[in-house]
Amino acid sequence: REVDLQAMLRSCSLALLALHGASALQVAKPAISTRRADGLRSTAILAASATDEGQASLPSSTANLVKSIVGSGVLSLPVGLAAFSSSRAALVPALALLSVAGTVSGYCFSMVARVCAATDSSSWGEAWSKSVGEKSSWVPPALIGLLTLSVSIQYTMVIGDSFSSIFSAWGLPALLASRTGAIAALTAFGTLPLSLLPSLSALSFTSALGVAGLLYTAAFMVLRMSSYGPGSALHAAVPPPLRPRFEGALAFSPKVFVLVSILASAFLCHFVAPNFYRELAPGAGAAPAKERKMRRFSLLTAGGFALSAALTAVVMAAGVLTF
Repeated sequence: REVDLQAMLRSCSLALLALHGASALQVAKPAISTRRADGLRSTAILAASATDEGQASLPSSTANLVKSIVGSGVLSLPVGLAAFSSSRAALVPALALLSVAGTVSGYCFSMVARVCAATDSSSWGEAWSKSVGEKSSWVPPALIGLLTLSVSIQYTMVIGDSFSSIFSAWGLPALLASRTGAIAALTAFGTLPLSLLPSLSALSFTSALGVAGLLYTAAFMVLRMSSYGPGSALHAAVPPPLRPRFEGALAFSPKVFVLVSILASAFLCHFVAPNFYRELAPGAGAAPAKERKMRRFSLLTAGGFALSAALTAVVMAAGVLTF
């Protein structure tokens, strides 16, 4: 019963991460340039966004940013590290690579907001139109749309696998407990309504729940690090060829690029940078509002990416040291 309860908690945590991740990706859909007067952006969305512009607090924005960065994909990082070395010493270069990836990604995230501030733009398309050209302004929204679509599909797969097991354990009807039924129900009553929201600020509560789920997952992994040690029941239950072994000296291997490729997308949230900048409150002060807002956005970027890097590092290290 204890094992079943732990499995249920892990499934609920993973499902919560996936559900919020999918909804955050959909709410953060790319806005189309306001310079185009062909009606592609609805008046209702423009009016709703205007009321929420510049109202988000720094703490709620930080929680939203952390949840936008860190998702269920972080669980693949231990595999990327183990792909190029079975030595515990490999954690040192892996953590260094993670720090570099987080720093570069955070800098680029901040630069997107700086371009929006310099051009008085509220979206990727508008900033591109003002700085590169009107004719090609469709390129960023199109690429961001493809990116968010592909990632949303991945999260939907996680939602289907997780919630079908949860619904089955709850004794719900077979139609709802099936993978297809779970996806259809949660899309209709969960992610779709959330994706129609005009502002990210409405996700502050679910972001807090998502971050709590991340912290629970990280804490659980840390507590379980010694559970598969030699002499333990779980270690004995694993077939000998699959038992974890930490041996061999640290040496360079081309397989390190498996970890690099995972880290390249570990901090991928730049498509929502204009949204975060637009909705962040400038705060009080004597300096001009734009300057205050950019200063707070820099704090948001530093805090959000630092917390995300710390969580990612804990999960990666715990996963490798466990298995």
